Amino acid sequence: MNIHLRRYLFRFIIFLPVAWLLIILIVLQSNEITTNTSSNAKLKDNNLNHRVGREADEADAFGGDALVRLGNHIVPLNNKSTNGQPSSSSEAVRVIHEKPEQVAPPQLDNSKQDLNAPGEMGKGFEVNKDKLTPEERKKYDEGFQKNAFNAYISDLISMHRSLPDVRDPGCRKIQYKAPPATASIVMCFHNEAWSVLLRSVHSLIDRTPPSLLKEIILVDDFSDMEHLKKPLDDYLKPLGKVIVVRQSKREGLIRSRLAGAAIVTGDVIVFLDSHIEATEGWLEPLLDPISENRTTVVTPVIDVIDDTTFKYNYGAVSSLSVGGFDWNLQFNWHGVPERERKRRKHELEPVRTPTMAGGLFAIS
Repeated sequence: MNIHLRRYLFRFIIFLPVAWLLIILIVLQSNEITTNTSSNAKLKDNNLNHRVGREADEADAFGGDALVRLGNHIVPLNNKSTNGQPSSSSEAVRVIHEKPEQVAPPQLDNSKQDLNAPGEMGKGFEVNKDKLTPEERKKYDEGFQKNAFNAYISDLISMHRSLPDVRDPGCRKIQYKAPPATASIVMCFHNEAWSVLLRSVHSLIDRTPPSLLKEIILVDDFSDMEHLKKPLDDYLKPLGKVIVVRQSKREGLIRSRLAGAAIVTGDVIVFLDSHIEATEGWLEPLLDPISENRTTVVTPVIDVIDDTTFKYNYGAVSSLSVGGFDWNLQFNWHGVPERERKRRKHELEPVRTPTMAGGLFAIS
């Protein structure tokens, strides 16, 4: 009897973990099927109103094809629910404006600047590649191959191109009363296109109050393109406030950021990508919350530059969203929670968010 009992007990001990493993696998498989089915249904109904995982960051860089692929993930400006009533703000996410008119003209130092030139006022510029000469067509194709965006079009656009003042009218009237802080901007790059990199630098210099801009630190993460070596140093030298730090080997984004952060002299570090364009009044809203509380980390609204036409697409202030994770630990954009909407006195106040994408931000 004891022998039989021990035999059954031994079989039960062996069978128990196998049974649990099978149950776990079945549950995981059913969850995956449910998730896929739900996602497919949402896509078919065009009801998916936030961006998931890599797509959340992809839409915050150059737009173009990425923006087209995410078309169903972006809530239209006149977001309506199925019953014809406006959807709740907890469901709203950032809106991409497609209307051709601009919000406000830029303040131009050079009155002779031609606003009808390619790309001016943030307008897109297109070229019929089929009508280019063989030499120009080669440049056009190589621009996409080397940069994953239309570097040929970028080279035709001024490095000082004008952009509209896309701030809400109320934002232009805000008087920041916190003690002013100086900003050190850190931009890391690897084999960046010449015109895109320099347009990023010029937009920062042109649209940042000199009293707030301490320095711009460009960290070259071991680029091997010739235009990013001595030609870049020679170009930047007369600009002042621009420092180039060169890595002796490929280090990656985080180590490169740390290399730039190690030499900053300003009160606040602002990490930016090397393919951005700053608009009027971009810096003050980032510095002010940190001036009031140095433990605050501030992220800006990131608008979209089309990767093919270089059209500047901007978002509405009423369509802010916050970052968060789902149970699969994928980063998502979510509507502003009810408790946060009640806390804010008006929609122009900064929004608290538990997480951030991590690409562009300011920190003490």
